Amino acid sequence: MKRKMIICGNYGAGNLGDEAVLRGIINEFKGEFELTVMSANPTQTHQEFGVHTIKHIPSGIRSWTRSVFSKDGQKEWKATQQAIDRCDVFLLGGGTLLTDTPWQSIIIWAKQVEAALEKGKELWIHGSGIGPLRGDFARKQAKKILQKATRVSVRDHRSLQEARDLKCTIATLINDPVFNVKWNPENPQKRENQVIIVPREWSQNQEQTINAFAETVLHLSQKGKKIIGIPFDTSNTKDEELLEKIFEKSGVKENTKIWKEYHNEQDIMKLMSQSECVIGMRLHSLILAEITKTPFIGISYMKKVESLGENLGKKNQILDIRTLNSRQLIYTYNSLPKVLA
Repeated sequence: MKRKMIICGNYGAGNLGDEAVLRGIINEFKGEFELTVMSANPTQTHQEFGVHTIKHIPSGIRSWTRSVFSKDGQKEWKATQQAIDRCDVFLLGGGTLLTDTPWQSIIIWAKQVEAALEKGKELWIHGSGIGPLRGDFARKQAKKILQKATRVSVRDHRSLQEARDLKCTIATLINDPVFNVKWNPENPQKRENQVIIVPREWSQNQEQTINAFAETVLHLSQKGKKIIGIPFDTSNTKDEELLEKIFEKSGVKENTKIWKEYHNEQDIMKLMSQSECVIGMRLHSLILAEITKTPFIGISYMKKVESLGENLGKKNQILDIRTLNSRQLIYTYNSLPKVLA
């Protein structure tokens, strides 16, 4: 009889990268465990992945109020408690959860872990990024979680060093779970004369970043390229609005398209496999490009993007958002390895 595992992370929240992480973790453990996924949208996650699903532990005023005063919320909370009671392993994993960027992250995920530890469940931290941890409170919470885990794996060398700095001696280094996503196209994909861009909103150097993207879009358009922008986060309109700004500023909107009609990461990978390259800020846009053997340029807004470039031996394809400009982007694009059409 299979042991029972709960997979907890930022799932069902509308971020394509996190959904791809979940796909990779499910692929890794479905043969060994009976899986249950904690999700912000259990119905959607069940339909997409075919696994049993439950709601997260309430960690904010609204979710707590719903769990206490709403009949549906009470039912969901009871189902979550029962699933934790029955599980053998509680896996917190994928993405950068042990961080205080944003500040509420460490609070939300510590709350999930606390509920499992209170019931004596085995805790695994799996394929995660750790940090940045800017405040003492966040460092203490992360250290407490790591020291109570029986198994810890991280996705990059910087997170491994962070874990060791927090006195976690059992941490090991593995690939990001998205590398477990299967990609087996039935037919070789023809490379089209198109470039994919995947920016994201970030407070640091926002206007400079928009200008760099817009000027690069103009340059590529003048070279006959079609530019496709993909909003990775569909939980709000920020990615789409940012793409609109970039394309509007480029002055060549007729050669651009915002594509948000995709279903999952398989649709994204198919488009990438048909494209010349990917220019992305989203970490998992770069990993999906790597899986499909599509050349990429990464914009490092957090250390995790820089770490990916180091891990893949492609550090020269990662540009720092603090000094980003179109000259760098265009030079790096011209330096990319070319793929066969």
